[in-house]
Amino acid sequence: MFRPKTWIAALASAACLTAFWTTPILADGGGERIRIHLNSGKVIEGVGEEKGDAYLIEVRSGIKMTIGKNSILRVEKLGPAEDAGGQSGVGLNGNRRVSDDEITEILGSETKFEFSPRVSVDVTLRNQVDHFAEIPINEVSRDEMLVIAGQNADWLATDHFVFVYTSETEKARMLGTRLEKVYEWVLRYMNRLGMTPHQPDYKLEIFFFGTHEEYGRFQQSTGSPPNEGTLGFYMPWQNRSAFFDMETWAPLVRIKDYMKQPGVPYSVRQKNENIIKAWVEHMNLDVVQHEAAHHIHFNVGVYNRRSDMDRWNAEGLASLFETPPLKTGGSILSTVNYPRLKEFRQFFGPAGQALSVQYLRNIYLVNNQAFPGFIGYSLGWSLHYYLWTKFPKQYGEYMRKVTSREDDVRVDAEQKLKDWEDSFGKLDEDWLKKFQDFMGAIEMKPSALPPDLP
Repeated sequence: MFRPKTWIAALASAACLTAFWTTPILADGGGERIRIHLNSGKVIEGVGEEKGDAYLIEVRSGIKMTIGKNSILRVEKLGPAEDAGGQSGVGLNGNRRVSDDEITEILGSETKFEFSPRVSVDVTLRNQVDHFAEIPINEVSRDEMLVIAGQNADWLATDHFVFVYTSETEKARMLGTRLEKVYEWVLRYMNRLGMTPHQPDYKLEIFFFGTHEEYGRFQQSTGSPPNEGTLGFYMPWQNRSAFFDMETWAPLVRIKDYMKQPGVPYSVRQKNENIIKAWVEHMNLDVVQHEAAHHIHFNVGVYNRRSDMDRWNAEGLASLFETPPLKTGGSILSTVNYPRLKEFRQFFGPAGQALSVQYLRNIYLVNNQAFPGFIGYSLGWSLHYYLWTKFPKQYGEYMRKVTSREDDVRVDAEQKLKDWEDSFGKLDEDWLKKFQDFMGAIEMKPSALPPDLP
């Protein structure tokens, strides 16, 4: 579920500290030596100067850090800067790359240093930033989540996520493995399209409840009305996601209770247990990976969280990540999402005959308030899939353009349509006919569809 009124809300995730390589401060003849004491107890010393709400400090020749004042306990001024010969090194602009050991010496190990030693994204550094590297935990926020989840809650962390859970530990670990794969797919998608990822400041935060009842109480506490059909959701205003062990979903529990009755044959029980298992696995794809994709997209730079992003685009792209590319040996972009294809044909006809040029031009592509909810997901997926297949270069250019819209700037319907048609051609009857022919020609794969519950 992705709430239309809040999905583009600003999400507070300000960077506390960044490290980057550039020309030395000393080369300009300015600055003074300072010693910065961080709230974490870490002490950083170098040539620095005050810059608004932060300090810019050069800790080695060519290695600078920007440290936000909100992460600083106190600052000592040590006197005029002098170029200490023993500390001079050559950064990425020189002949030698700064070593990992030197970075660790300056910043501390990732297990002890509470801030993210994030390299600023620069064209010259693009291929040298490890966006798959582990990122730190926001311990204050994690502790808050533990209180919210209750006295039985525990936590575990993967490279990019922290899970506060009340489920069995093994199930939480399995969820962690699943979401790490989605994270990897998102970064590979961005690389394929020439988009530059942003490393999140902290691990992405996930609630995983052991029972549907716990999840329902939490859902209600967020201000959302109880909804038995909402099996997971991303909260952009908190920048967290929430899921639960789907085997405890109330309708499934009722089915299981029925199967325990003495008159139900063993063969029927066995068959239905297999159906439930397959259904749960599909929901983990449909719901968990979809909502996790939203969470990741808005934290690694696929979408600007405060821009006027198109709802069809966000929901359609998240739907791409519901189907594991490894099952087909291809990529996310070239993988058919058969459940969404089935829905597309149910809602819009075998080849999308119910669609009209007027609906696409005047409503679906340009009006977030008129987004048709669940019905719109399959259409969003089909458009992403078609555009990548038929217009790969233009698709990449279009996604880079619309996902780099400025903060808090509303884009009117006319401009949105212009952006579309500049990339993919005039959206007229001929364009729609080609799209319908393409969608109608995709062969359905029944074995890839979820089973109907008994």
